[in-house]
Amino acid sequence: MNIKKKIFALILVISLTLGLNQNVFADEPLFIGCKLQRGVSNMYYYVDSSAEGYTYLINNAVDNWVDTGYGWNPIYMSPVASNYATDVDFYARFGDELEATTIAKTSFYDINEGRVSASESDWFFAKIEINVKVINTLREEVQQGTIAHELGHAFGLEHQNKNINSIMCQFSCGRKMHRVDEISHNAINTLYN
Repeated sequence: MNIKKKIFALILVISLTLGLNQNVFADEPLFIGCKLQRGVSNMYYYVDSSAEGYTYLINNAVDNWVDTGYGWNPIYMSPVASNYATDVDFYARFGDELEATTIAKTSFYDINEGRVSASESDWFFAKIEINVKVINTLREEVQQGTIAHELGHAFGLEHQNKNINSIMCQFSCGRKMHRVDEISHNAINTLYN
C-alpha cells in the first residue's frame, strides 16, 4: 500500500474513532406518534383545586413554552376556571395513585374522555398528574422543569433520554435542563406547522 493510501486509512480510522467516542445527541426530536387534535395555537388549561399549590410553577412552565427564547412557535395557552373543553388539565395526586418514584405523569384522552394511546391516536386533551409526595422533595427549578417536561408530552413530544440538555430528558436519566431547549422548541414547529 502506498503512503497516501496509508495516511488516508489512518485519518479515516482516527475520524471514526473520535466520532464514536463523543457524546452525540440526536438533532432530530422524538415524537410520540400523534398529536393534539386541535393544535397548540389557542389552548386552554385548567388547574384543579388539588393542584392549586403548583399554579405558580404551572404558569411559569406554560409561559416558557409560549416564549421559549428561540423565536416564534405556534403555542399559545390561557388558564380557565373550568375543565370544560380544555386542552390540558393539571391535578395533584396523593398517596398511592401514582408509582412511588413517578414525579408526574401525562395521560391522553379522546373527546368522550376515553383514554387513548398517544402513539396510535390523536388526542382531544391531556391530563397531567403531579405526584405530591415526590415533587415536594425536589428543588423549585426541577419542579417547574418537570411540569414543562410533561407539557412537552401533552403537545406530542417523546423522551430524549440520551440528551441531558433537553427538557424532554427524564429527570431520572440526568436531565440538567429545566427550561425548554431549542430542539424541543423546533420540534413543536415541525409537529404543528
